[in-house]
Amino acid sequence: MPDDGYPLLSFYFTLDIVGLTRASVDNAFQEVSGLTAEMETMEIREGGQNQYKYRVPTVAKYPNLVLKRGLMNADSPLTEWCMSTVGADLSAPIVLHNVLLTLLGEKNQPLQKWTFIDAWPVKCSISDFRAMKEAELAIETLELSYTRFEKVQTVVAARDYDAEEAEKKLKKK
Repeated sequence: MPDDGYPLLSFYFTLDIVGLTRASVDNAFQEVSGLTAEMETMEIREGGQNQYKYRVPTVAKYPNLVLKRGLMNADSPLTEWCMSTVGADLSAPIVLHNVLLTLLGEKNQPLQKWTFIDAWPVKCSISDFRAMKEAELAIETLELSYTRFEKVQTVVAARDYDAEEAEKKLKKK
């Protein structure tokens, strides 16, 4: 990570659905939201104490991961996965994929990474079409449920990163 002490910018990122969208136009999104973890609590009253209640942790709760992008006029394995899952009759198991979100720096170097474990589509929608509105992009919104997310250790400093070398290593795998 850069050692300059400045907050990171959020506009330059990649999102890969592991095993589905690696290095394709299918993983280009204009917005990703839902990076939230919240600990649920339960209130307990202690016998004899009426002035207050104890709140104890129970389980972590995660909202849906919401992905937004311009509607593509091309075949999309991601959209096919979403539509086949949301429209499924549940006679077959739902296909789960891990999702990797990477925040990038100015030299295309990874600064922060998060993995969303066992994600699956729960909602697919397309923005409204309006003939009388000024030209605007048709937006596809995909919502994924996931078990949990984890921050992945990233140790590359901006000054030490070589994008071409990283690409060569990736192609060797």
